[in-house]
Formats: sequence, structure tokens, C-alpha cells
Amino acid sequence: MPYTKTTWNEGAAPGISAAELNRMETQYDESVQSYPVGLFDPFVLSGCTAVKNGSIANQLDFTGGTAYPKQTDNTLRKRNPASTTFTTSVASTTYYLDLNPDGTLSWGTAHSAQANYIALYQVTTDASGNILAVTDVAQRQANLLPGLVSAILMLAGIRPVNRAGDTMTGGLTIESSTDGILRLKQTDAGSTAGTKEGGWNYVEFLDGQGDRQGYFGIDNSGNFQFMPEISGAVARVGTSTIWHAGNDGSGSGLDADMLDGQHASAFALASSAVTKITGSYTGDGTASRTINIGATPKMVIVSGGTTPVTYIGLVGNAADHTIRIIGDGNSVTGYKSGGGSPYYLVDITTNGFIVGDSGSFADTSNENGVVFNYTAFI
Repeated sequence: MPYTKTTWNEGAAPGISAAELNRMETQYDESVQSYPVGLFDPFVLSGCTAVKNGSIANQLDFTGGTAYPKQTDNTLRKRNPASTTFTTSVASTTYYLDLNPDGTLSWGTAHSAQANYIALYQVTTDASGNILAVTDVAQRQANLLPGLVSAILMLAGIRPVNRAGDTMTGGLTIESSTDGILRLKQTDAGSTAGTKEGGWNYVEFLDGQGDRQGYFGIDNSGNFQFMPEISGAVARVGTSTIWHAGNDGSGSGLDADMLDGQHASAFALASSAVTKITGSYTGDGTASRTINIGATPKMVIVSGGTTPVTYIGLVGNAADHTIRIIGDGNSVTGYKSGGGSPYYLVDITTNGFIVGDSGSFADTSNENGVVFNYTAFI
């Protein structure tokens, strides 16, 4: 009942009107049984349940209860519909059981004609007009306290987050003095306490339309995954791409595709490796002698002599390209191979190499009667 100003004396003679007292009492009774619409949506508090009769196939048994439908004055008024029964007769259709704002029940193949009804049940019938299924569609609030607290917070501009799932807007800051500020627990992953096990547990990123842009987290095998899902997107550290087995190789731009700035095409392949020719010769003591091996080498190693010495002849500047290594390993000396002294320790020539013995120096690669072994690299 809407509030109206009290008129204490409605007659000519002074006094208190009994009718006004009755109206005030009615207003009080209704006000203590009402809630502003801003606190709650219309709801069923208790009871108001319906089931198919166990013996009569077309009968619906309704149990009374308490509900709060919306009134014309924008309050939610307490109503207590009584227990009753309803029957169906129309085949293959849907019946609707609604609670009207005045507390009466509406039953039929269409919803109540009154505004602000609370829909309670939908009942479908079979081809014989008997009840096939009974569906509860009521907005129920079994405990007013959570809703009341939530409503008060909302009126204060505070909206609690639903622990069962919700959406927040704006930035979120979490402050904590402990390690592990944020923990994500996948309740259906893992079966043995104390054992770390895999299971999809990840954070998703969505665009404004709710389409997933990508995610990162733990997969079923326990691997940590970064998964961009936008075409052409890559995972980065700062502005640098993270390289992995899925995006390396030719054309990727990865520096490992090159050695010292050169691609593999700039280097000789294993199939074109240097050929090795080995052999030996017996020195004849001459100052210059050519050992013919049928190919022009790039390097020759000659070992032998009364004092074991190894000579390495290299292709290069003809004035100085022989290296001498004395057998005790304590001396590595560069020697001239032509024009200087000693002569022709080892010198590269066409189809072989030149050795020699000057006769006046201890170093020789052609000492008379001594066997020298050589390895030539072509």
C-alpha cells in the first residue's frame, strides 16, 4: 500500500478517525514485509514448489510458500500463496504457473496477464495431455543475508566479486609481503599429494569481443607454454623474438644460420674435404730434389733425419713458408725455402714438393740415405 499523509480528523467534530488508524496499521504491516526494489529483484524465499502427482497423470501438486513480487509502488511485497493443485488437458503444449503481485496464482497455456508476475514453473504435456516434464524457473533466494549485504555494498558503490566466477573492470593491484603473490590451482589436475604433476593450467588473453588472443601456462605434460594465437604473432623477450625448434631454419633471420656473418654456402662442404696423400722417400743428399706425388698440395708435412725434425711446407710467400719443429718439441722456427739458407727444406711445387740438403747446415729434408715420411694435403 503506498504511503499517504494521515488525516486525523476527517469529520466535523474533533477526534481520531478509526478508518485512518486502520489504514496506518495496514501501511505498517505492509512496510515491514516489503523491500525496496533496489535491494533485490523479485524472488521466492521458501516453498512455492510443484511436482507431478504420483497417481494422477495430468495433475500438478503445488506447495505454498513465501515470495516477494514487485508492486506498483516499486516495492517487493511479501506474499504467501497457499497449497493447491492444477490439471492439464491440452496435448503437446506448455503450461505456465506464475505468482501474481497480489499473491494469487496464474495457471494456463500462457503467462499471467498481470504485470510484474514471478514465473514459477513451466509444465510440458505429452500427446495425451498428461504432464511430461515439470521445470522450476523461479528466481529463488533461500538466504536473504548474502543478497542484503551485496545490495548494501552496491548502494555504496561497491560490487563484490563472485568467487565462483565473475568479471572485473578496471585495473587490479595485488599487494603482498610474501612470496608467491598469485597462485593458480587447477583442481582437477594431479592425483598424488606431494608429487608435481602436469595438467592444463594457464592464463588466457581476450580481445574486446571475447576472442582469445593467446595464453601461457602449464600443459598436460608439465611443459611451460607460450602460445600466441594471432596470425603471424611470435613470443618475444623485450623486442627480440624467442627462437625455438618451431621457427628456426632457413629464412628465419636467426643469427645461428650464419657463421661470422656468412651463410653455409660460403664454406666448403664436407664432401669437398681436403684429400690426404701419404708416402716416404729416401734422401739422396742433393741440394734440391722434387718429390712427385701427381698432384699439387696445399700443405706438406715431412718428418725424419738423423736429428728427428718435422718440416711443414705451406703454399704462400715463396720467401718464407716452411716451419721447422725439432724432435724435442722445444723449438718452432720459420725457415726460408728458396734463395736463403738452408735451401729447400720443404717447398710446394706443381704435382709435388721440393726437398733439399745444402750440405753445410744441420737441417735437411734430403739427408743422404735417410728415410723421410710425408703427408701431403691436396
